[in-house]
Amino acid sequence: MGVVWGTEYLETALIVGLIVVLTVWMRQQARLALSELDSRIAQAIQANLQEVFSQLQEGTFEGVEPPNVLQQAIQEIAVNALRTNFPVVTEARSRGAQGQFIEKPQ
Repeated sequence: MGVVWGTEYLETALIVGLIVVLTVWMRQQARLALSELDSRIAQAIQANLQEVFSQLQEGTFEGVEPPNVLQQAIQEIAVNALRTNFPVVTEARSRGAQGQFIEKPQ
C-alpha cells in the first residue's frame, strides 16, 4: 500500500507550495522592477549628459555652484580631523634587507 498523507501533511505541503510560488513570483517582479529602474537611470544620465554637452558647445554652461557655508565648515572639520588623526609623514625612512623599516636613529 502507498503512503497515506494526513491532513497536517497536506496543509504543510500546500503552505510550502504557496511559499514557493510566491517566492518565484516575487523574484520575477523584482527582476522586472530592477530592469525598469536600470533603464530609467540610464535615460536620466543620458539626458543630463546631453544637456551638459550642449551647454558646453553653446558656451552657456555655468559650471557647478560653489559650496555653501555649511559645506565649507564640514570640509574644514573633516580636513582638520584627518590631519590630527593621520599626520602626513614627511620624512623618508629606509628599509632593511628583509624589507622592514629600519628604526629612526635618535
